[in-house]
Amino acid sequence: MLNAALEAMPEGFAIFDREERLVVYNRAYQAICGPAGPALKPGITAEEILLLARQGGHHPDALPGTREGNEWIASRLRDFRYPDGKPKIHRYADDRWLRVENIKAKDGNTVVARVDVTDLKRAELALERQRQELEHKNEALDQFTATVSHDLKAPLRHISMFSEMIEDDLKAGNQTELAENARHLRDSVRRMNRVVDSLLDYAQIAHRITDWTQVRLSDVVSETLTILAGDANDANATFEVGPLPELEGDPELLRRLVQNLVGNAIKYRHADRPPVIRIHGSVLHQTVELVVEDNGIGIDPRFATRIFEVFQRLHKDETVYGGTGIGLSLAKRIAESHGGSICLDTSFREGARFIVLLPRWLRKAK
Repeated sequence: MLNAALEAMPEGFAIFDREERLVVYNRAYQAICGPAGPALKPGITAEEILLLARQGGHHPDALPGTREGNEWIASRLRDFRYPDGKPKIHRYADDRWLRVENIKAKDGNTVVARVDVTDLKRAELALERQRQELEHKNEALDQFTATVSHDLKAPLRHISMFSEMIEDDLKAGNQTELAENARHLRDSVRRMNRVVDSLLDYAQIAHRITDWTQVRLSDVVSETLTILAGDANDANATFEVGPLPELEGDPELLRRLVQNLVGNAIKYRHADRPPVIRIHGSVLHQTVELVVEDNGIGIDPRFATRIFEVFQRLHKDETVYGGTGIGLSLAKRIAESHGGSICLDTSFREGARFIVLLPRWLRKAK
C-alpha cells in the first residue's frame, strides 16, 4: 500500500538515511533527477546524485569546472544536511523550476520532496519582465519630455526667429542678409528632421525581443565593417577583429548596436593618429562579452553615464562631430532589449572602450 501511494504521487519523494544514503524513492523523484535517474538505487548518496545530475547538464546553474557551479553544489548539500525548514526554488534543465524541500526526521533520516512549480515561476518571471518594461517605458517617457522641451524647441525657436527676420527683410526691401537667413532657416529645419527621425528610431526598438535566432557575432561585425567601409577608408582606419562567439538575439538590432559603436570610434578619432579599432568577444558563465575599443579622443569618466542618455552630446559643434547624440542611447536600448547591458570602461585611457554584456541564451516566456 505504501509503494502504491508513493507511485501515485505526482511529486518527487525520497528518504535518505543518516549517512545520506538513498533508502526509498518513487518514479517521480527518479524522473526529476534527470540523467542521474537511471543510476538511482538504494545506497547511492545524495552528493553522488547531485554530481551525476550536474555532469549530465541537469543543473544549468552548476556548470562543471566553474567556481560558481561548485558553490551551487555546496549550497545544495548544506541545505540537505542542515535544512532550515524553508522551501527553495531551483532551475533545472529544459527551463523547468522545482520547489525543493528537505525535512530532517527525529531518527536522523532526511525526507525530501520535489514539486514542479514551472508554470508558477514562469508567471512570476513574466510579471517581473512586465514591471521592468514599464520602468523602461517611464524612463523613455521622461527622456522624451526632456527632449521635446529642449532638442525640439531649440530648432523651432530658430525657425521662428529666422522666419521673422526674412519677413522683416522682405517688408523693408532689404535683401542683403536674405540668403544668409534663409540658409539658417534651412539648417534648422534639417536639424529638426534629424531629431524627429532619431526619436522615431529610438521609439521603435522594443525592450524585449519576441523573435530571436542564433546569431554569429563574427557575421554581425563583418556586415558592419562592410557598411562603414567608406567612412573607414576616409579616416584611414584599421580594424583588429578577434574571436567572436555566437548567441541568441535579433541579428539586425545587434548589427545596429555594433554599427553605432564602430561608427563612433571612427568619428571621434584622434587628430594626430589614424584610428585603430579593436573588436573581440568571449563567453563567461553563459554571458557573452563584446568589447569595442579605439585609440581616439576618449571620453571623460565623469560622463560615463550621461553619454547613454537620449540626445546627450559632449561635443556641441556639429561641424566637427556631426550627429544628434542618439547612437549610444540606441545601443543601450538594444542591449537592454536582449536582457543585457553596455558600459564605458572608465579604466581605459588610450581612447574609448565599450563593454557589452549579453546573455548567451535568451529565455522564452512560455
